Amino acid sequence: MPSKRITFDVIENVGPNNLRDTLKSKLANTSAVCIAMAFVTESGLDEITWLLQGATFSGMVRIVTGLYQNVTEPKALKILLQLQKTRPERCEIRLSKDRKFHRKLVLLENGTRATAIIGSSNLTREGLSSSGELNLMISLARNISVYKRLKKAFEKDWSNYHSVPLTYERIKIYEKVHRKSLKQQSLTQSQLELILGAKPKHEIVRTQKETIGIWLDGCKGSVEKDTVETINDTTDWEKKKYEWYSTAGIHRMKQGDEIYMFDFTDKIFSRVKVIAETRTPNLTSNGRYFVAYKPVKNYRRNITDTLWNQLKYVDISKRTSQKRKKVREKIAKQLMKILRKRR
Repeated sequence: MPSKRITFDVIENVGPNNLRDTLKSKLANTSAVCIAMAFVTESGLDEITWLLQGATFSGMVRIVTGLYQNVTEPKALKILLQLQKTRPERCEIRLSKDRKFHRKLVLLENGTRATAIIGSSNLTREGLSSSGELNLMISLARNISVYKRLKKAFEKDWSNYHSVPLTYERIKIYEKVHRKSLKQQSLTQSQLELILGAKPKHEIVRTQKETIGIWLDGCKGSVEKDTVETINDTTDWEKKKYEWYSTAGIHRMKQGDEIYMFDFTDKIFSRVKVIAETRTPNLTSNGRYFVAYKPVKNYRRNITDTLWNQLKYVDISKRTSQKRKKVREKIAKQLMKILRKRR
């Protein structure tokens, strides 16, 4: 029976106690290497590529990385692809579909034992050997439940549902997008879909009370030509025929939220559902923040004096309707009743 003993160590990235040297000592005799790492850079791989290549002679090396916040470098992906091509039967690299992939997990297996490293370091030069990072290293048996859970988490990231194989074609597309979007906080959903050849994913867990946000908001006027062009270039909203509007600044609305929307241009009051939101890479004539939505059927009325008279019973006037605010569930139910009326 393998030992159930669990030992812990802290990697402070100070002096010889750094992640690079730890990996150097651990990778030499492994039967399997599993790495899920948010950010990978050329300078980081310069430190450890030879170690990873050496590990392919004793076991299987699998690495999944992501494109969150544009930090992962195209050159780094090319290095990983070359590593994969050198020993394809012993090395596989994948790209996460999660648009906010932020894992920092290393699993090293050797016989019945395993080493897990979890912390703040990425596969960057700073992450491997500079202070400011902190990692916990755990040595334990592979048959212990906590290790099985860690391995299961990695296998989930590795699955076809959550990642795609790294290919030259994907790197080439990312290289072009990466150059254009270095000033962006992150790649847009449509840019990621273009690179991955699949729909990006991101799982959000909400508490029961936060299942959806309900908002009251209004929009008026039309958007400028440059805004339309930017939205068309950075999203697939036109292709999917989504309606959208400028939020005129930072907002807290999320996918799945509902808006009781006053469209003062078309004089329509309706209930809509948020299906996407974006922050454009460049400032447009209509701002940088936009929300796409779909109308909810049978919840639509013309804005008339009769409607305003009915809305005053829920403390909504022409003045207050133009200010975005969150709506309580009780008020939302009353607004639903008002929208059902056809008078």
